[in-house]
Amino acid sequence: MCSGAPVAAMFGLLIGPPLWKWPRGIAKFQEWFDAIGRASAGPVEPAEWKVGMTYVTGIGLTIVGILGAAVCFLL
Repeated sequence: MCSGAPVAAMFGLLIGPPLWKWPRGIAKFQEWFDAIGRASAGPVEPAEWKVGMTYVTGIGLTIVGILGAAVCFLL
């Protein structure tokens, strides 16, 4: 019953909380990483929708991690 749950739980619990805790910093890092190889146009700032999606993704991954751990350890 616990076939894929440990992997989902580990992934969700390792990746989710940082995305949830620091969405602006992580979105800014993603934008900086995407800008590699482009001509410099000044500092890179993420759009508000990207910060919001990073936050929601972090919450979702954290929930997946908690549920995966619950399925694996409680059943």
